[in-house]
Amino acid sequence: MLTLDFSGDPELPDTALRSTRTPHGALYDTLIPAAQFADSDASSDRKVLLVVSSGVDTGSKSRLADVIAVLKKLAIQTVVISFPEGGWRGHRTLQQLAMETGGTIYLPENKSEFEEVATIAAHELIGPAVVRGKPLRRYREIIVRSIPVAELPRTAEFEAGDNAFLEKLLAAKLWQAKIFYRVIDATQQPDDSYLALSQTADAADKVEVSGAIVQFKRSSHLKRGTGGLLGSGVSRIKVRFVFRDLASRKAVLALTEEGAGPGGLLGGGNQENQREAMERVVNRLIADIKRNR
Repeated sequence: MLTLDFSGDPELPDTALRSTRTPHGALYDTLIPAAQFADSDASSDRKVLLVVSSGVDTGSKSRLADVIAVLKKLAIQTVVISFPEGGWRGHRTLQQLAMETGGTIYLPENKSEFEEVATIAAHELIGPAVVRGKPLRRYREIIVRSIPVAELPRTAEFEAGDNAFLEKLLAAKLWQAKIFYRVIDATQQPDDSYLALSQTADAADKVEVSGAIVQFKRSSHLKRGTGGLLGSGVSRIKVRFVFRDLASRKAVLALTEEGAGPGGLLGGGNQENQREAMERVVNRLIADIKRNR
């Protein structure tokens, strides 16, 4: 069912979505006409479908292969948010949809993470939000949360546990930069450990930063020694960061930072090259934080 035609008014789709209900699990039969409708706007240089679903389809006549074939033919990417209710089968279906259409998938573990994930997905869809003023100016304290690895094909080379270095580096660099009056390292704390703080009188002075590693390429010392004949061989990492007001729990800023390790034989070992890439990510984030204060 088409609820709303193309529109440049952000209030209209918001209102339409709030009144939309999907009583039948006909995901595939919905995606095909949605793709055809997206393709009908010939003025768009980039065509993307936002898919918010459990991945479970119980009522479609079409198959997943049919959907993927149409999306590929029309050169339409997908940005997918997979709800936990679909379980591993739903996740697998939606991962295949995103991967084969050159898109991205986000997998929030519970509904409380949806707002943060939706903010990051919006960044993927339309680029960074227009920042008016300096959204981080009023905060005196910052809480550094964990930075997990997104379960994506392009992060498969990232080894579990290596993100701990990135988390500690961010907390240390924030403290050294003296941007905030206080820096709290909560990377090893459960997500609700600071929930009580959100009810205190000074909660309005606090902002949280969390992130997700969304792309990673492992370094190769061998390639760095070939002068580029076999590729640059440097580590490359992309991280999406979200800043959230502690009191309201609402996102106030989203930033995507990228970093690469040094090239050539002087780029160090693979682990050292990776750490240098992470440090450059953090340095760029610090610079962007300063611009937004």
